[in-house]
Amino acid sequence: MTLLLSDEALLARVRADRALIPKLVDETIRFEPVSTFKVREAARDTEIGGVKIPKGAFVQCMVASANRDESVFDNADTFDIDRRQKPSFGFGFGPHMCIGQFVAKIELQCAINAVLDLFPNVRLDPSKPKPRIEGAMLRGASSVPVIWD
Repeated sequence: MTLLLSDEALLARVRADRALIPKLVDETIRFEPVSTFKVREAARDTEIGGVKIPKGAFVQCMVASANRDESVFDNADTFDIDRRQKPSFGFGFGPHMCIGQFVAKIELQCAINAVLDLFPNVRLDPSKPKPRIEGAMLRGASSVPVIWD
């Protein structure tokens, strides 16, 4: 909601075409993941980028960096729901992916639709500071002051 309400043109598009909400959810998960890193334990001796990692070593995987990798995502530092969707690391990947991600995405879509339905012309309160997404784990805005008609 923070990203959606912070972009008036995007908000108008999504209000007019709710079919954009799944793309909004996927791009939000890529652009501003709730968790910016994940810790994994090496199952075997391996090497990544010339660095040897012994079996049992813990590796901190930077989700925020992977999701902004310019070699994977064009204009990676731009929030763009129209980008060609590719898997991001917001819900993990491969054998470590969150199996609840599909339910979470549906819940997010339902919540966004409900907010747009129940609060006509919802928008950021211009008399309050703009919300800021902060933190490393469970990141988000501490408040999102809004008004509606």
